[in-house]
Amino acid sequence: MTHGKPGQIGAGLARLQAVAAEHGVDLLFPPDEGEKHGLEPAADHAAVDIAVVLGGDGTVLRALTRFLGTGVPVVGVNFGRVGFLSSMGRRDLEAACALLPAHLSLYGLTVEPRTPLARWVSRGATAPPSDERYAEERVRVLSRKYGPARIRHDLRAKGISGDIVEAISSDGELERARAILGRKYREPATTPEERAKRARFLQGRGFSTEVIMRLMGRDAEPY
Repeated sequence: MTHGKPGQIGAGLARLQAVAAEHGVDLLFPPDEGEKHGLEPAADHAAVDIAVVLGGDGTVLRALTRFLGTGVPVVGVNFGRVGFLSSMGRRDLEAACALLPAHLSLYGLTVEPRTPLARWVSRGATAPPSDERYAEERVRVLSRKYGPARIRHDLRAKGISGDIVEAISSDGELERARAILGRKYREPATTPEERAKRARFLQGRGFSTEVIMRLMGRDAEPY
């Protein structure tokens, strides 16, 4: 299944078709997807081993609804704006889809014990999934809603090394905080109580004291 706007996935479908052909995997398209991309729909698209989703959270939810109760695993490749439900970023499509379905984690590409991937990694036949790549994708997704402190906390909780976490840039933090405030509150704060409430909101989202003061202090910049 793919994003409702075909242009959103760019060359993603062609990339999926190429890696499927390389590994002898048949791609089956339901009628709506066949019509969307000008492809021949499968006679029995429900008879699949795994459902690959190219899109965002909305597309993943549509796939989960379609395959609910079938036992078919759904693996999402994030081509949307959010991607919390996706298994991997778009840059990992080829590497991940080259593996057998049972070796894909639905919460990120991980090395699961007692799988062929784990054995390949242990004998040096392939490199383990990159923490740097995972962190890069995670930062891209979370930065739409959170500040650097909250993002770093999330990555530490997921076991990402301290060196990678501390290397996360705070560039653009002020503009992101301003945009988030603008979406949350339509009108500027006019009282000390309102400014304090919004300052606490930004603090909870992980923005720095410096940025909060620039937006909510006595000499605050407009947002």
